[in-house]
Amino acid sequence: MKHPYLILTLIVLAVYGQIIFFDLTYLDDYTLIVANSEILGNPQNLIKGFGEDFLRVVSGGYYYRPLITFSFMLNALIAGTNPFVYHLTNVLLHLVTVLFLYKFLNEFSSKLTALLGAIFFAVHPALLQTIAWIPGRTDILPALFTLVSIWAFQKAWYGKSLAYIFLHFTFMALALLSKELGIFIPILCASYAFLIIKKWNWNRLAIFVSGWAGLIVLWFFARSDFISQSGGGFFEMLGSGLTGLYAGMIYYGKILLPFNLSTFPVLSDSTLVYGLVALVLLGTAMVVRQNKNYHEIIFGTFWFVLFLFPALVRPNPGADPELLEHRLYLPMIGIIIVLLQLAIPRLVAYSAIILLAILNIAHARNFADGFKYWSKAAQSSPHSAVAHRQLGVMLYLRGDKAAAQYEYEKAIELDFQQPVVHTNLGLVYQEHGKLKQAENEFLSEIKINPEYDQGYFNLGNLYYELGRFDLARLNWEKTLKINPGHQDARRNLHVLTGIPR
Repeated sequence: MKHPYLILTLIVLAVYGQIIFFDLTYLDDYTLIVANSEILGNPQNLIKGFGEDFLRVVSGGYYYRPLITFSFMLNALIAGTNPFVYHLTNVLLHLVTVLFLYKFLNEFSSKLTALLGAIFFAVHPALLQTIAWIPGRTDILPALFTLVSIWAFQKAWYGKSLAYIFLHFTFMALALLSKELGIFIPILCASYAFLIIKKWNWNRLAIFVSGWAGLIVLWFFARSDFISQSGGGFFEMLGSGLTGLYAGMIYYGKILLPFNLSTFPVLSDSTLVYGLVALVLLGTAMVVRQNKNYHEIIFGTFWFVLFLFPALVRPNPGADPELLEHRLYLPMIGIIIVLLQLAIPRLVAYSAIILLAILNIAHARNFADGFKYWSKAAQSSPHSAVAHRQLGVMLYLRGDKAAAQYEYEKAIELDFQQPVVHTNLGLVYQEHGKLKQAENEFLSEIKINPEYDQGYFNLGNLYYELGRFDLARLNWEKTLKINPGHQDARRNLHVLTGIPR
């Protein structure tokens, strides 16, 4: 096949070109880009981002990912809060990853088969969220760095040049600084040497083990100084890991049968059917295939498991954990390695790729803006309180207060403890003159979410409207205690200075 890199480039740009003109989805991206704009747009913070968690507003302080922060800062310096450059960056990073994936897959198959595998990855609709959702970059960058690191390891193992050793460790460090999954690169490299290369070089092994240990120790200490939250308890995280076993089959189903995609999938609205059918299909293909490359199949399966299941262990999983599809980005490469060994008929492969591209382009419209995103989320995950809450926000911003009230009430019905929704519903009641109901909702919010500054601020506004100035002052002061930078609360307190207590 002539010009494979040009073919891949044209395919990626054709499928994802529309994304660069999309707006925000209001799933973390508004908080990250707009609410956090003063921090991200300050060039003095470019280096500080390696020692301070500027993404705490969306990450919760659990993760050490300074390169992700650095990339968002570069976008902010160029474009401010305009999502165009952020989307363009994601598309270009995906393109680079696809191009390097093709190079990497050449180690497992012919050039044409490797090209088909790279196209499969490039257009797969289950990966759309990783590219179309701006924070999905937290999976694109580590995937790219992991690919380069493993490719360099393979070259270094054969002793082609010491430069490959340096390249391997450099990109492993970049992967570690992008996402915690980089810590599994040594395990994957060891399995690659054992299953694929099948030739031990003890001198090189000593070099790699020493380098891996050194990098992980340095990363661990840097992360220890950086992390501000410890996450949930052991049993909560263990429970999320056990849930991950069930979720892993759901994710697997979306690779071979991506017909149940959602913008905000949750466990309660997901089904195992697609995963089980996909498992039967793959098992049948492996039985029919005469000359099986068992080592490559085992390696690809191990890749999938190694990078998917740790990502499903969450510090605070919640009652109904979300199963966002961006987590499939790096693990899917393992399944592609398996598929390359099955000698799938060309007509089947071409037809599947065309179907995947059509599904991708059709699904992309759900990411065009916040209203479309959360409308799809509420429709595909009807038991998600988060989806109904956020759809309510989008409806409220569009001026449809009655529909917003319905979605807020639905969210509370599903999960009374859902953060922020009581405040949002209280605002709707207040605008409709239902002040007692509004007060009850604001008080419920404060009881559920006592560190939420806006809950106290809104309650203060309500008491001001009722003429209960002492209570208004008390709640605005609490707002400033939680968030000293809340200018509206400070301004309102100044207004009260001329009113007797």
